[in-house]
Amino acid sequence: MSEKLSASVVIPTIDEEQIRDVISVILSTCNSTDIKEIIIIYSKITPPDFIEYLLCLKDAFPKVKIIIEEQPNSGPGDAAFFGCSIAGGTHVVILGADMENDPGDICKMIELAKNSPDTIIKASRRLKKETFENYPKIKKIFNVAFQKLICAAFSSNQTDITYAYQLTPANYLKKFGFMPDHGAFAIELALLPELYNIPYIEIPSRVGRRTSGKSHTNFKYYLGYLITGAKIYYHARGHKN
Repeated sequence: MSEKLSASVVIPTIDEEQIRDVISVILSTCNSTDIKEIIIIYSKITPPDFIEYLLCLKDAFPKVKIIIEEQPNSGPGDAAFFGCSIAGGTHVVILGADMENDPGDICKMIELAKNSPDTIIKASRRLKKETFENYPKIKKIFNVAFQKLICAAFSSNQTDITYAYQLTPANYLKKFGFMPDHGAFAIELALLPELYNIPYIEIPSRVGRRTSGKSHTNFKYYLGYLITGAKIYYHARGHKN
C-alpha cells in the first residue's frame, strides 16, 4: 500500500451526548494528519434537537472534517456499514458514541498499521487486566459463552472476537461481500481474519462507561448475536462449497 495512511472514523449514534468527548479524545491523541475524517451516522429515531447538537460539532472541531448523515435503514449494523461505504480513508475504524470503546486506542492502531498497512489492528478487552470488573454479570456470561462458541466454530485464536473495534484496511470492505441486511456486519467485520485469512494484530483495550443517557442495547439484542453467528457460519460455508 503506497498511499499515505489515513483513517476514517465512523461513529454510529442515536442520542449519545458523549460523542463530543469521543471526538475530543481522538483529536487530542492522534496526529491530525492521520485522521481523514470523522463520519457520524445518526438513526431514524434520533431526536431533532440531537441532530442540531451533532451539526454544532462541526464548529466545535473545525480542524477535522466531520461528515454527518442519516443512515438509510435501521439498526447498528446498517449505520456502521453505511458509514464505511462513504469513507474516504485508506483505513476505517468504527467505535461507539458513548465512550464504551477507548478512543485513545485509535492512535495506537494507526501507528501499528503504518508498519503493517494490510493488517487488521484489533482491540481486545481480554488483554487488559480486570477490564470486565464493572461489566454487568449477565452480559459478561453471555459474552464469554458467545466468544467460545464463535472461536470454536471458526477455529479462531482471537482473544476478543465479539469486539469489532478495529482498524480495517478500506479495500477489504470493498473487496469482500457482506450479508445484504447488514445486521451481521459487526461480527462479519470481526471475523475477516478467519473468513479470508487476513493477518491481524491485537492490542489491549479497556472498557469505558457512559456517564449520561442509557444503553440502546438489551438482552434481546445480545441474544440476536447467536442467530447472527449461525448466519455467518452457514453463509461462509456456502461460499466455500
